[in-house]
Amino acid sequence: MEKVCPICNKLNTVKYCCDKCGGELIDRGIVHDYMDPYSITWPIQDYEDYCLHIFSCNKCCNEKKEYIHKIIV
Repeated sequence: MEKVCPICNKLNTVKYCCDKCGGELIDRGIVHDYMDPYSITWPIQDYEDYCLHIFSCNKCCNEKKEYIHKIIV
């Protein structure tokens, strides 16, 4: 058995509301992908129990980071 992120592996979805305007926050992927223009070619910094995702508001573009707990499959 292994731990995987349910969001990255499309096993689950989450819905968050924007703290500023109440709009829907859209998953933009893992934070690692936004660190540098070449970060997608780097090895993924993986944590054992969670995956750090970035979400942005579809109305006001507010961004929020959320820890998504991995599940055992």
